[in-house]
Amino acid sequence: MSTAAILGLAGLLVLLALGVPIYIVLTGLGIVLLLADGASIGGIGQDILDHMNSATLMAVPFFVIAAGFIQGGGIARALIDMASTWIGRLPGGIALSALAATALFAAISGSSVATVLAMGTMVVPEMLQHGYRRPFALGLTAAAGTLGILIPPSMPMVVYGLVSETSIPRLFLAGVVPGLIQVGLFAVVVMVMASVQGARKVPFPGWQAAGQANLRALPALAVPLIVLGGIYGGFVTVTEAAALSAAVALVVSLFVYRTLTFLEVPEVLVQGISRTAAILLIIAGADLLSGWMTRDGLAAHIAAFATGLDLTPT
Repeated sequence: MSTAAILGLAGLLVLLALGVPIYIVLTGLGIVLLLADGASIGGIGQDILDHMNSATLMAVPFFVIAAGFIQGGGIARALIDMASTWIGRLPGGIALSALAATALFAAISGSSVATVLAMGTMVVPEMLQHGYRRPFALGLTAAAGTLGILIPPSMPMVVYGLVSETSIPRLFLAGVVPGLIQVGLFAVVVMVMASVQGARKVPFPGWQAAGQANLRALPALAVPLIVLGGIYGGFVTVTEAAALSAAVALVVSLFVYRTLTFLEVPEVLVQGISRTAAILLIIAGADLLSGWMTRDGLAAHIAAFATGLDLTPT
């Protein structure tokens, strides 16, 4: 590994540890390293334009806007009520219901931040009301919210796929099993903690109420089913699926759960554009840094090192 590579990696870690904004670290460090490697300013600018001129990149704003549309409380409430009818009677029932509802919301929104914001206002008071301690309720919500980056459709996977030139549908598929394993591990911890805290179970509401709760949750569940079904059925591309998810989320929020009004739609769109701009700045910086890594041969060195370890599949 060259001296420039060592200094570059060290600079990256130091600047991030100091709290410098990620886009400044990636872009600034990438430009400095590329210039030191003999690249020109014009070439660097053209490289950014070439990488950002991507049809797949259009998926990012659509997923961001879809998450904004479904952030209202109606969808979260419907998912919690549905989960409670299925697993509310188990030990730690309300916490398990909160976990299941959060996992489902993560699959709908594709964003950990949107998941925690939407579910936290619902599940935390619910768990406190049923005898859970506040630190446990907050911890469960925060931890379960991380499922948003793993369970497809995941917006971070879209960003990673664009930067690393990896198949996004294959990334989505690869996130399913780890996501389910993580949900299972969380469930085990929840049941153990619930028995320690002596939390109350949720009584079965009756078949009629259970049927109504499940029926009310179906429109929300349509978002991931349509997106993933469209991608793996070969009907739509990732970008088209992202646009479809935004359209379905808008219809569901406006006409089914009514958590959004027509007057609020422009505000959600503006917020989506703002968040997308921040993401695109990070992607541009990551492209510059990865371009330098390719020119310097760092990626090949890392790959050779990993291959040389001769690890078993396990």
